Amino acid sequence: MRLATLEQQMRFARKLGLLLAVLALLTGECIARVVGMWTPEELTEKSSFVCNGTPTEVVTNGETGTKGHALFPTVGYSAKIRVLKVLKGGPTIATITLRYFHIASGFQLVPGAVMQDGPREICLEQGRRYRLYLRRSEEQQVYVPCLMGASIDDGSSAEAFAEGQADDSKPFTLGEAVKMAEDYLKKNRPDTAIESSATFAQYWSEGCWDAKPMSPPYWEVTFYRKAPGGVPSTYIETIKKGPVAVIRLENDGKLSGQLP
Repeated sequence: MRLATLEQQMRFARKLGLLLAVLALLTGECIARVVGMWTPEELTEKSSFVCNGTPTEVVTNGETGTKGHALFPTVGYSAKIRVLKVLKGGPTIATITLRYFHIASGFQLVPGAVMQDGPREICLEQGRRYRLYLRRSEEQQVYVPCLMGASIDDGSSAEAFAEGQADDSKPFTLGEAVKMAEDYLKKNRPDTAIESSATFAQYWSEGCWDAKPMSPPYWEVTFYRKAPGGVPSTYIETIKKGPVAVIRLENDGKLSGQLP
């Protein structure tokens, strides 16, 4: 039941983010917004092909288009990807081509306005390793981001690897992340009693914006303290007391956290 609750919380947060994004576009001169996040399970479900790979070539391809209901003009890129491990949609193949788009450099949605949180996009660097969530195009061995067309924030379709991450590594699921974080908390603070029904997990995979390099994604699991004497608390009462611990799980398995 707890994991179902976590999934419901994440879906609600995504819907709230979309609403706030619309409101941000309609008000003020400084455009800020909430960026929708996707879990590895959701990205895998949306993909017909998932792999770990390394770009051997990244070039502009002369294509143009738009994002976000035609609000954002875009420039096309093509990347040759050396496949390290196929996680979904085999058989194993050596090389694929990935086509994706960037919003045109210098474009302003509202003239003179500053967008604090620009579109999260894919920014691939030659020689770096990534996990790629893709859909097949009509052309053989050519793929596009699984989120392309669904959001201006399609950057979560690609995840940069952490330095110590294995070439054949798989993403941690929601259930695995919560279990690993709980074990970490129990090992380091065995006397801490948590309210499991109020546990909240967020997967941070934002892509890049303003052409900045992509950072590796991570899970962040927040725990709240159980009421004194074991008396059940309402969800709101528990949240008001503030978190007792926040545990971060990197994609290479490293754990760290803010502990009581």
